[in-house]
Amino acid sequence: MQNSGMLDVGGILNKVSVLIGNVASIVISPVLSSTSSGSIVTSNGTVLSENTLAIERVVQNLSANPIYINFGAGASNTKFSIVLQGGSAQDDGKGGILSEQQYTGIISASGSSPRLSVFEVTL
Repeated sequence: MQNSGMLDVGGILNKVSVLIGNVASIVISPVLSSTSSGSIVTSNGTVLSENTLAIERVVQNLSANPIYINFGAGASNTKFSIVLQGGSAQDDGKGGILSEQQYTGIISASGSSPRLSVFEVTL
């Protein structure tokens, strides 16, 4: 016998499936309550503030120069966590991409003529 149904718990869950018998199975799917609009960042400094509700954060380098990314404040060419490679030309879509699904603290960036596309998905 199988029982499946929809359950809304404060906008966090949207589906619970339960198989009754020798094995019980619960499948929980999160509901995304909001997605922040993307933005273009053209200066050094904090590109994403701390957000404990973030479930994914994406930063793409749109410039032709490398961009230094720090998990925390104060990114520079001597203080960084990763480097996003530059594209062949500005806005060509070939620059490095950071997709982070666990870290929810400040993300800062530094580089020569920075141009970044940033957004986050929140729960």
